[in-house]
Amino acid sequence: MSRKRVYSSSEKLRAIKDYVSGEKGVTQICTEMTINIATFYEWLRKYNASGESSLIVSKNIKYYPNSVKFNAVYK
Repeated sequence: MSRKRVYSSSEKLRAIKDYVSGEKGVTQICTEMTINIATFYEWLRKYNASGESSLIVSKNIKYYPNSVKFNAVYK
């Protein structure tokens, strides 16, 4: 099983702008990017609700040591 591809904010924004401008259709965008149509519509929904900032990819992956997890559950 392959790893899930993470698209950059600029890639998502380019896809949304291509669709909104009428330059490309949903099927064409999804085929070119090899994404599911539902994924594209999720990006579009977020963009319409909150603008470009909603498409920013967070690189801050939180890591918590086991001791912190243990204390959160048992204290």
